Amino acid sequence: MARANYNENLLTVGYDMSYAELESSLDRIARKAMPDAAAELLNKAAFGIRRELIDYTKKIFDRPNTFTRNAWVVDKAKPTQGPKMFAAVKARPKQAEYLRFQIFGGKRQTGDAGSGPYDLFVYSAKVTQYGGVDRRYLSKISKQAKTERNRRKELRARRKALGPDATPKQRKALQWQTVSRGKPGTFFGTVYGVKGYWKRPERWEGDPWAGDHAELLFGVKSAVLNKPLFDYNGVVAKHFAEQMTPEKWAEALRRAKVGLS
Repeated sequence: MARANYNENLLTVGYDMSYAELESSLDRIARKAMPDAAAELLNKAAFGIRRELIDYTKKIFDRPNTFTRNAWVVDKAKPTQGPKMFAAVKARPKQAEYLRFQIFGGKRQTGDAGSGPYDLFVYSAKVTQYGGVDRRYLSKISKQAKTERNRRKELRARRKALGPDATPKQRKALQWQTVSRGKPGTFFGTVYGVKGYWKRPERWEGDPWAGDHAELLFGVKSAVLNKPLFDYNGVVAKHFAEQMTPEKWAEALRRAKVGLS
């Protein structure tokens, strides 16, 4: 009765009807009502799929911004289109450039759509249930690193202000190791060739670093190979099958025939 046509380049799924086949099986009144019924059914399916895609977007991405949430739009079917009647659910062009990496995978680089000018996420010690960036976690470690960086800068300035006559005890009291009491800190930098936020090994009074390695908390790169994350075809196919049924077609045709009487 109805078909789904995919266009991966545009992230579009369209729906049309087996118009001639349906028309030949209907009586005169039903044939007159058919354009309205077909348009109604196609548009309900299209807008239903759009809602499903928006809900799925919120699940897959951690707190998606307005740009991502508003990706999906509908081209409505019109009764006047007759046998060429067609409804489509698609991503807006800018969002499609970004979502293509999440749906089909592929190499993504700094500056690509949706990435901005900064390095791209490749690893996190804490992720969402779908493997994406946990923004609360990233915000937390970013603030920790900023706080430590500013505190170290302040301590350096205070040590310098002591002047050449300061005692070792006075200087030691203004060292980060003393102030932090040896607790592991957080910093942004490159370790072992990997850029990101790192947790320092814990350090004790009078001892070397207690751990052998710094711990990576959040890693970034200028280019990454994305794995498919967003099951676009699965969401579309499931809702399409639920909406485009003989029963729903019969109900849409019944309402259209009532409208003619």
